[in-house]
Amino acid sequence: MKEIFFIKTGKAYLPEIEGYGRAFTKKGFSCGVISPEEVARRDSANSAFWFFMGFYPHKIVSKGFVVHDYRSLSTGSMRGPKDFLKRAFQPKPSLRVFLNENVKKRMNFKDSVPSCLIDMGVDFPQWGAEKGRDVIYDYVYVGDVSKDRGIDRLLAWFAKTGGGKRLLLVGRCDEELRGAYGSPNIIFAGKVERERVYEYLMQSGTGISYVPRGMPYDLQTSTKMLEYAWCGLNILANDSPSNILTAKKLSFECSRTRDPILGLKIVNTGTGSIRGKLSWDKIIDDSGLFKHLRP
Repeated sequence: MKEIFFIKTGKAYLPEIEGYGRAFTKKGFSCGVISPEEVARRDSANSAFWFFMGFYPHKIVSKGFVVHDYRSLSTGSMRGPKDFLKRAFQPKPSLRVFLNENVKKRMNFKDSVPSCLIDMGVDFPQWGAEKGRDVIYDYVYVGDVSKDRGIDRLLAWFAKTGGGKRLLLVGRCDEELRGAYGSPNIIFAGKVERERVYEYLMQSGTGISYVPRGMPYDLQTSTKMLEYAWCGLNILANDSPSNILTAKKLSFECSRTRDPILGLKIVNTGTGSIRGKLSWDKIIDDSGLFKHLRP
């Protein structure tokens, strides 16, 4: 097996692909990203097809090795039926990958398909090449900037209490929020390339990990917290199950604040040791994936 094709739809934001790709390339694989429409003509016994699930009710790979990767449970008001459809009406893959044990238990497959767990990692291209921190922004938030995620509450809080501090928001943004809160002290960078995300983080003092409560977020690792810790930022977070789960997993010491929005504070994340834990190379090696997938 020489090639791995990651199947990506147009709307999906999958930072995992870069981390996976670099880790797999080091193991001797050739990696590429293709659309679902391209799969059939690429089908080969020498290839693996990595689907981020997703609902794919029809079998479109007949020769290659198929991976179904569940990075999350479904979202929205119909999330239960959606997960049932994923479980009951999709072709069996060669291997299933789950974000963590919680997601695996919720999906509750009852067949004999092998599986492994691959949690979130961090992969910035500038590893080992960073310069000293030059703080321009007091706070930074990386992620979708939308009312669906409750970011309007965060912005209202900062507009009221931020004083002369500067908040940078990096990610896809609701234009309504940009219009309501954009100012010299609340800066909307929008969606940027991965390299630029890293540069912004290295120009910031404190990362804000604001994660909604409720499913599927409660079972997910806070990628924001991982990235902030990787870059050595102090962290302010709301006390959502996702943030608490991630802080516990990384053995962070959290102190409580009196703030009604960001009630957790984390300092001194131990950048060096954290980077060892969070590298995609280590996470994938430890998962046992390569017992099933070999070049």
